[in-house]
Amino acid sequence: MDLVNTLRSLAILIPGFFLALPVTVSGQDQASSSGTDDTTESSVDGIRMISPVTQSNVDAVLARLHQRESLRELTAAESNTLISAVPSGTYFYAYGFQLENSGGASDFIVSHERGTEWHHFELHKQANDEAVLLGFATGKDAGKFEYYSKQYGPTPNLLPQPSDDFNVLMILPLELIGKITRQDIQIGSTEATTLDAAFLPKK
Repeated sequence: MDLVNTLRSLAILIPGFFLALPVTVSGQDQASSSGTDDTTESSVDGIRMISPVTQSNVDAVLARLHQRESLRELTAAESNTLISAVPSGTYFYAYGFQLENSGGASDFIVSHERGTEWHHFELHKQANDEAVLLGFATGKDAGKFEYYSKQYGPTPNLLPQPSDDFNVLMILPLELIGKITRQDIQIGSTEATTLDAAFLPKK
């Protein structure tokens, strides 16, 4: 990988920094083009990050993710059921308040309908039955995962949609999250839900 592509792979930048260290997994750099616009994808310890994602490209990024991972939308007949009961290989949504206080051991009702986009979070149940939460974080919060360890579990603040500095799409395994807390905030004239996802320290 040449220098230009290396720098582009470092899309998850801590605000105010020109350069950041590459994200690594098991001692190897993990960064590649996601194939959508100028976004790049990185991973660390099972947490995936795609950036930059904005209101102008979010639909294309999500559509490509669904296609690449062979995910279909949950049907109406499968909707309004517990996440443990939904089929693998599907994507669906849950209100922020349904996710509050939940973690990998919790069960909650999910829907095939997106509902209010600033209050519903997208989730996936992958082919291996792993459930993941999608949310948008700042580069600063995403960068905290460089220090993910047995002593330190990051707590990123997540929005259900990209906005301003919240331009890193994070794909977070629910089993790694110990607790989720919710709060409602104002983004201009829009009321939105944010989640603090407190990660368990590494085992």
